[in-house]
Amino acid sequence: MKNSRWLVPILAIVPLFLAAPSLAGGSLMLSDLRELLNQSETLTQEVERSLTNRQRNLEEVVCWGVRLGRHLEPLAGARVAPFRCKFAPNAFLTIEAQNWVILEEGQAIDLDVFLELDPRPSQATVEFRLKSWRWETK
Repeated sequence: MKNSRWLVPILAIVPLFLAAPSLAGGSLMLSDLRELLNQSETLTQEVERSLTNRQRNLEEVVCWGVRLGRHLEPLAGARVAPFRCKFAPNAFLTIEAQNWVILEEGQAIDLDVFLELDPRPSQATVEFRLKSWRWETK
């Protein structure tokens, strides 16, 4: 066990390299939700004002939504509403939206309807229809 003295420091450092470069789980950037934000001029203005006040941009704000698992092909990995975005340590925006699944032929169905399909289509995408939003400070 001559080389075992290196094992503990290496095991302590490895998790740092594995975790640092990734926004895994259900995270995405606010810029990924630009199309959803643009559904309301008021929401767009509120977001722009908040970003300006904090000297940030869309690419710097992290949001979270439910990430669909592999068992939900072809939507595996997609994020769905509601979304919660962190503008500052104590400032959050929650965006409620209806989750629509767009089938290959262009038909739009609610996500809940899609989940009941058997078999599921091989191609589909997710789109959102804005319902509401709220700002919170904690």
